[in-house]
Amino acid sequence: MRARRREKEGPWTRWIGYVPLGLIILATACASADKGAARKEIGSAESAINQARTGSATQSSPLELRLAEDKLARANAAFEEGEYETAERLAEQASADATLAEARAQNVKTKEMVRTLQDSISQLRREIEHSTTVQ
Repeated sequence: MRARRREKEGPWTRWIGYVPLGLIILATACASADKGAARKEIGSAESAINQARTGSATQSSPLELRLAEDKLARANAAFEEGEYETAERLAEQASADATLAEARAQNVKTKEMVRTLQDSISQLRREIEHSTTVQ
């Protein structure tokens, strides 16, 4: 009876039990890839925030830096909850906010340098004008 039943079921029925196993392996591989990408992005965000802190972003652009830190904290929380895509997205946003904070801080420094140079140029012009009128 068993032999007849197998003949009627066909050869594919023997392999049907392996389909769920294959799906589990595939899901695990995808989840671990997402986990790795999220962990990498969180590490990049941490580096970007630390770099912004070492610059003058804490004084020049505290709002952007604070946004980056908040998003990084949320990314870490999402990662711990297994929400790897959300964690990766938040970490990317945190990196962008930290980069913006650093760029704005650099912009402030550059503007200060330009003002200093303009003041120096004005001072030199006054000295040149003064020396030409004295002669």
